[in-house]
Amino acid sequence: MALFRNGYMTSKSRNFCLRFLALLFLFSVLSLLLALAAHRKQSSLPTQMPQDLPAPLAPLISQSERIYIISLQHRHDRRVDMEKLRVFLRIPSWTYVVATDSADEIVGTVMKNIRLLREWVVREVLKTMEPQGNVPINDFLAVNLKLPFGWPMLPKLNKTQRLAQYLPLLGSMADFDVYQSASRRPASQNPLVVSKGDFTLTAFTPTLGRHMILSPARVACWHSHLQTIRKIIGSPNAADITIILEDDIDMEIDIRRRLSRLWGLLPLDWDIVFLGHCWSDEAKYTPLASSVNSSCSSSECYEYEPHTTADKSAISANLIHPSHAPQCTHAYALSPRGAKKLYDHLTYPPFAYSRGIDQAFSWLVKSGRINAFSVVPAVVAQRVQQKQGWISWIASFGKSHRESNIWDTPSRWRDRLVNGVFGVSGEEEGSW
Repeated sequence: MALFRNGYMTSKSRNFCLRFLALLFLFSVLSLLLALAAHRKQSSLPTQMPQDLPAPLAPLISQSERIYIISLQHRHDRRVDMEKLRVFLRIPSWTYVVATDSADEIVGTVMKNIRLLREWVVREVLKTMEPQGNVPINDFLAVNLKLPFGWPMLPKLNKTQRLAQYLPLLGSMADFDVYQSASRRPASQNPLVVSKGDFTLTAFTPTLGRHMILSPARVACWHSHLQTIRKIIGSPNAADITIILEDDIDMEIDIRRRLSRLWGLLPLDWDIVFLGHCWSDEAKYTPLASSVNSSCSSSECYEYEPHTTADKSAISANLIHPSHAPQCTHAYALSPRGAKKLYDHLTYPPFAYSRGIDQAFSWLVKSGRINAFSVVPAVVAQRVQQKQGWISWIASFGKSHRESNIWDTPSRWRDRLVNGVFGVSGEEEGSW
């Protein structure tokens, strides 16, 4: 078909182009409507409560519990979803804590001081090894180096014989202020690398994986959790259980029943219970007791299970194990003793902000510094989001999608709940 004749578009070709544009417009409108419908379906929760089930306002674990939600100030969308979760599960209330953004000034200050602290300790060690000072500090920063370290808390657990010559240094390290305004310029400008163990530095190389870099996002995440724990221990009315959650989670619909069956199995000296976890076999150690030996009446559990009948076999599968090396900090409970102990460890200068906070939790568990337990399978999971396609992009056009930069590494971990409230946990690609 000739579209042009004597340099002009023919009437047939003009009609063809108009029809094509009309079809394209209709297809775009249809795609937009479908995408909007899918978005509403994914983000909405049922609004009708089953008439045959009681729905009292009730705590998750204890009448005196407190729940904190860590959320970046600009993530209104996540707080909307968290409120849907709270209302649906009939949780009386929880408190939102404004998370630290990686662009905040405090993050840059902390990172500079962490670098200065490491370089100062290396210099002091060099003075002991090379009194003449013949070894340049940058040569030492280019190798893996285990630095002297001793916890001031429960010092009997430290290896004091090895640390004898470094006792003055350890005292000075404990007094170091990671929040001070530092004017001195660090010797090295390489990216900071996460510490391992207590205080072992890894040399930076261009081939290091992203998980080994101490990024502003990791420092911001540490600061956010630390400020929340500070609120807990500074509260005049201490709760017997405090739950800390991040703002991208889903919970089992019958989470009360599952937790109530297990909570009485905990020893009196428990510090932390991971309600959700990742990247670790948390079933490695023998559970405290078989769930078959635990029972829970409806009055004890404040049972509320919307639009489903509880799967008894699934509930009985939940056990509580001594923790192995849990990572991810999206859901954990603290005892008053555990909150104080955790705060003391997270603020000790040589350890503070030395790695991702989930890596810090994992090391404190592995090294026996905190008495930790994990619910297996998890009863709280992260809601990871799909990578957006062009239809999703159309549906979300005009909305703010500046992602959370507290947790900056998209996770490939998948955790599936038996019957989550949102029903999408672990199914989609991570956005953090």
